[in-house]
Order: sequence, then structure tokens, then C-alpha cells
Amino acid sequence: MIKPEATLIISVYNDTRFLKIVLDSVKKQTFRNFEIIISEDGEHEHVKSFVESYPFEQPFQHLSQPDEGWRKNRALNRAILAAKTNYLIFIDGDCILHKYFIE
Repeated sequence: MIKPEATLIISVYNDTRFLKIVLDSVKKQTFRNFEIIISEDGEHEHVKSFVESYPFEQPFQHLSQPDEGWRKNRALNRAILAAKTNYLIFIDGDCILHKYFIE
């Protein structure tokens, strides 16, 4: 397997409706050599189930943490540490990507 050149970090909280739309837009990217990290500020079972069942085309990780109030930045810091590349791209879980976004 080829090492990913970039990491797309998607920050989410308790919503899979928008996350599905975002991930569907990720599948349409013209540049394909990247990994995905779902950075969840919480530990919601329905989010975990959704991520586990989504048909990803890139390597992915789902990171979560206990829901103890707004701790998005802590979740993002954990995602940075988990990234396997030097290029980090941050989006929120409601950002639909243009097909050239990562390129």
C-alpha cells in the first residue's frame, strides 16, 4: 500500500446526517492519496456505528473522547498526533468539499 501524502481531519459532534454528505463528497476528490481521521468530540454509539459501516475508500481512523463539554481542540490535538503524514487538512463535519479541494 502506498503511504498517504496528506491527512484529512474531520471534526464531528453527534451528527451523522451531515457526516455522510461530507464523506460522500470526499469520495469525489480528484486527488486520492490521503488518509481520513474522524475526530469526534464525544463518544456517541450511533456515530461509531455509522463510521464502522461507511464504505471508506481511503485509510481511516475514528477517534473519540468522553463527552465532557466542548473539547473540540483537545480532540483535534489527538487527531494531529494520530496522523501519519506531514500535511494536515482540517474541516468540520458539515463542510461539503469541491472535487478539487484536496488537490
